[in-house]
Amino acid sequence: PFLNSLFKEIEAMGNLIPKLDWRVQTLYLGGGNPTVLSDQDLDNLFIHLKKYFDFSAIREITVEAGRPETINETILSCLIKHGVNRISINPQTMQDKTLDYIGRKHTVKQIIEAVKLVRKYTIPILNMDLIMGLPGEGVKEAEDSLNKVIDLNPENMTLHTLALKRATYWKEQGKNPNLPGDETVQEMVYLSQSKLKEAGYIPYYLYRQKNILGGLENTGYCLEGKECLYNIQMMEDRNTILGLGVGAMTKLVKPSNFTVCRKPNPKDPFNYEERLAELIKNKTEFLLNGSECINVDK
Repeated sequence: PFLNSLFKEIEAMGNLIPKLDWRVQTLYLGGGNPTVLSDQDLDNLFIHLKKYFDFSAIREITVEAGRPETINETILSCLIKHGVNRISINPQTMQDKTLDYIGRKHTVKQIIEAVKLVRKYTIPILNMDLIMGLPGEGVKEAEDSLNKVIDLNPENMTLHTLALKRATYWKEQGKNPNLPGDETVQEMVYLSQSKLKEAGYIPYYLYRQKNILGGLENTGYCLEGKECLYNIQMMEDRNTILGLGVGAMTKLVKPSNFTVCRKPNPKDPFNYEERLAELIKNKTEFLLNGSECINVDK
């Protein structure tokens, strides 16, 4: 049901884009984990996107495969078939003990195997994420995780600092997740910056979140010439982003003064499906009349 609703939104927005004289430059499937779909569903998703959007000017197609246990040969064959040239594998840590504690169902061995499989299919850009400040970890564990990821030689690395969201398990249960102190997290981040620079990585985008440990930030790194175009455009608010699907955020940028107007999709799948006709109508009005930021908050 969710995919059927998504296909309807793709069709409606795809038919609208030519009227606005827009061209698709980047495509990003994520966040989350779209590779949890079957290869047939993933193939159908790309077929719908290509049917209703002009891909002739596209420069970058990213797919998040955040959880390595969802990566296999049939999924990668599908991605290659549709021109994916950037993929994210997000271990968060290379410590099995931590992975188990934070509810990740994969192991360090599976992460390494997934990376080898991606390399076999020659997707040009691999991104990997690490989080500094995970429960029970200190500088020693952070350094070990970083060394292991650097050894895998991803073209992109995103170094996050833990930010506890309102709906996390620990917040809901009122439990202490055994987080490292601010000074320890700062040491982790500064050490990571030094090691990444030494390994030839360049910082190219940065953003902060609420409740982030140590008052720090999240930073994207890349090998020279391997920047992610979508990340730059998203963080700099210099390019309109058309969000499709549950929880997706549309950001309309006015080129004359770079005013940014936002239009979110519902975060709940049932709500998204039930309100789809209304959502499409409101988003169409928003995009057609966006210079006045109509219906931004509705």
